[in-house]
Amino acid sequence: MNEAGLGELYKALLSAQKAIKGVEKDSENSFQKYKYVSAEDMLIEARAALMGAGLAVFCENWTIQDNHVISMFCLVHAESGQTKTTTVTMPLVEEKGRPRDKAVTTALTYSLGYFLRGLLLVPRVEAGTDVDQRDDRSVEATVNSMAEPELRKVWAAVKRRVEALKPREPSGKRRR
Repeated sequence: MNEAGLGELYKALLSAQKAIKGVEKDSENSFQKYKYVSAEDMLIEARAALMGAGLAVFCENWTIQDNHVISMFCLVHAESGQTKTTTVTMPLVEEKGRPRDKAVTTALTYSLGYFLRGLLLVPRVEAGTDVDQRDDRSVEATVNSMAEPELRKVWAAVKRRVEALKPREPSGKRRR
């Protein structure tokens, strides 16, 4: 099916993208000391957004080629029957403690997680950093305690900063 014939699927995808807000980094790699979003949490959040929009995703097929796992995911709009297939390639990393069978399942899990994240444009968030989770009371207290002339200065500085970030018009002069 050509891209023009996927209107209902794309509308539903947009609805799913709007529905998902973000997935918290709740797992930790204790060896390398960093937080990450687990594949299970990504799957749970993505599944809810997809199902709410009448969409389903499944792995249609996978294969191993040149030390990579190649997965074919199919996105289906249940009501219209419109489908879109996407291929995801993930390196197959065998190492001490991770034999080939475990490396394959790891690559399959990663490919699904990254496919869902890319499909739904899911932000990964740190606990407490999302706007809805932040405690901005100290900022409000600071702003409320400022006198009007101070606020004018801050506002002027913000406006200057915004202006500096705007793209400049071409001068019309050409360099030789």
